[in-house]
Amino acid sequence: MKGLDDAIAALTAREKTKGEAEAAPRQESVAAKGDRDQGRSVRGAGPRISGLPVVFWGRGRNFGGMSEIKIGLIGGTGLGEAILGEIGGERQEITTPFGAPSDAIVEGTWMGASVAVLSRHGPGHTLNPSRVPYRANIFALKALGCTHILASGAVGSLREEYAPRDLVVVDQVIDKTLKRDGTFFDRAAVHVEFAEPFCALLRQTLLESAKTMGDGAAKVHDGGCYVCMEGPAFSTRAESLMHRLWGGDVVGMTAMPEAKLAREAEMAYVLVALVTDYDCWRQKPTVKVEPGQAPAADPKVLLEEIIGNLKAAGDNALALIRKAVEMIAGDPSKVAGSAAREALKLAIWSKKDRIDADEVNRLRPIWGRYFGEATAAGTDVPTMAESVEASVEDSAAGSDSVVEAQAGVASSEAPGTPSGGPTDAGSGR
Repeated sequence: MKGLDDAIAALTAREKTKGEAEAAPRQESVAAKGDRDQGRSVRGAGPRISGLPVVFWGRGRNFGGMSEIKIGLIGGTGLGEAILGEIGGERQEITTPFGAPSDAIVEGTWMGASVAVLSRHGPGHTLNPSRVPYRANIFALKALGCTHILASGAVGSLREEYAPRDLVVVDQVIDKTLKRDGTFFDRAAVHVEFAEPFCALLRQTLLESAKTMGDGAAKVHDGGCYVCMEGPAFSTRAESLMHRLWGGDVVGMTAMPEAKLAREAEMAYVLVALVTDYDCWRQKPTVKVEPGQAPAADPKVLLEEIIGNLKAAGDNALALIRKAVEMIAGDPSKVAGSAAREALKLAIWSKKDRIDADEVNRLRPIWGRYFGEATAAGTDVPTMAESVEASVEDSAAGSDSVVEAQAGVASSEAPGTPSGGPTDAGSGR
């Protein structure tokens, strides 16, 4: 695979050089007008490259490479504002091909690390889970150079042992959402591997951080299956019991498609779940009724429980995330090797010369390093499998076993088969 890796490295270097060359005169022009923000894009203003603000190209140095670590922090209910209160950074009003993010993204330094902070539900918590612009949020963080995401979100517990105010570093997810755009790739066949939806290296860092926080710290659970429902209403009791039978440990409304989009954007992603209540599978206290009437559950109990525990759980999560960011800043190598950062390497099944040039450029911050420096309709850009095949031919002196393994990938170029994917194209697996 050396030839392929060298080819990708060369393409990435050309992309960076071209981007810096194009961005420099435009940024100078902006500075001459008094906007001396080093390429910051203000919504509706500023120069553009391929229809995107300069920020998308000027900061493209991290397109999947192993360069500097930059952490995106997505705060859920209550936590976004708490993190922002500790960071005196610069607000970035970003535009994306998918509209505006939930809010301005604040860039700064926190606990020694370069971070970008976004409140998932927007100013004043005005966006319900179904209306969060997940694609715009992830795209904007990628465009600002983020390589890793630490997210948080409130959940209900489906297990007795996951008590309110505990934290769960989840490791699996069941997606029950129905109304949300779940991919960046509407005009190409791109299938990322998603068996392990949360980055193992980030999870381990959070768990190691928890061990250093002392006896008075919140209980942090290693692993849990997050059931992501559409909402915004909470579960019925029947649904809650069903989620338990499925193997769910917590239930929330925001992990998906956020985690999947982060994988498509080749960013390592982890989520800290803040337990605010036992979901309604647990029998609640009943309202006093007149003799002869059936007892009824008190509708206020669940909401009062959630509100009462949210602040405490948020404080616990803030302490854990703060410690994890400090640990990453002290030793970035802990998380630099995340497999998520090469998630698209074999995931683009469409032949690249058949993907519309405008679409390639529109999503260039996401997948640009897998295309040539200038993509035009009809240009014969090699597919990943073709590149592997060429690499195999150039390395004929290698062992037979290596050649056979490489050729197995190249064989997907058979007629009617998506490049880089298995022969059963219809299954989408």
